[in-house]
Amino acid sequence: MLVAQSNTGQLHRVDPTSGIATQVHLGGATLVGADGILLIGRTLYVVQGGTNVLSVVRLNATGTTGRLVEQRTDPRFDLPTSVARFGDRLYLPNARVGIPSPETAPYDIVALPL
Repeated sequence: MLVAQSNTGQLHRVDPTSGIATQVHLGGATLVGADGILLIGRTLYVVQGGTNVLSVVRLNATGTTGRLVEQRTDPRFDLPTSVARFGDRLYLPNARVGIPSPETAPYDIVALPL
């Protein structure tokens, strides 16, 4: 299991049986503000909502190290909070914090190619 610590930007592997967490070394990169994460094979997608960035990390075969290979943004991002895959696209819902009336505001989801 992989988890991100938002305030430090560290990524950790957690053994689901013991609960012991070990840091995944990212070669100096951090994932500050990490919120939603999605693992597809050895590619980890990390939503950093506070900065409107989707970071792409390539993990080694054991998941103990990784390297940041890409950071993506989009003008349609408005504090994305999560990420899901459907077909050949990633979908990131916008939290839209600060909207005066959530009841009347349109709900935005940004679709990006994988």
